[in-house]
Amino acid sequence: MPVSAVETLLRNAVTASGATAGWIVARAADGLQVVAYCGPEDPGRYLGATFAVAAAGTAGLAAVSGQPIAVRPRPGDVLVGQGPMSLLGQPPACYVSIPCSDEDGVVGVLEVVDKQAAASFDIDDIELLSLLGDVAAALLREREERTVAAVAPSPLDDLKGRPAVHRALIGLIDALGAD
Repeated sequence: MPVSAVETLLRNAVTASGATAGWIVARAADGLQVVAYCGPEDPGRYLGATFAVAAAGTAGLAAVSGQPIAVRPRPGDVLVGQGPMSLLGQPPACYVSIPCSDEDGVVGVLEVVDKQAAASFDIDDIELLSLLGDVAAALLREREERTVAAVAPSPLDDLKGRPAVHRALIGLIDALGAD
């Protein structure tokens, strides 16, 4: 199976930040949907999972606020039990949620969990992940546009099976082009 640019970016974000796992969620009609996962668990458990924005934990909070979030959660932190983090086998010791935004707004969120060689992520990790979040935004926007283009019917689809109308329109276009 070919690896997408979003998956490659995520794998590099996880590796560069020293995280043990991460995912990217994209805005969907019904909330936030996991479109890429990198980590030790089965990706099938994550990919395609959709969460209402209000119930998406830190991913939802980053999507709504447009601000990065870096936390070492305390026991009982309610945000850890929501959204993609609810799929983890155990609560993370630390995490970073980075909004993926462009000039049109937030299109997704990049999240990484559990820094391997430290107690938490630092400002350098947040800066790096923010830059990668900008790149992810462009990739997610491109993915969104491809999806819309594949689903949106062409106005010419109605002409299939109607050769007389098709010929008349072609004649009209030719006539307009002659002027």
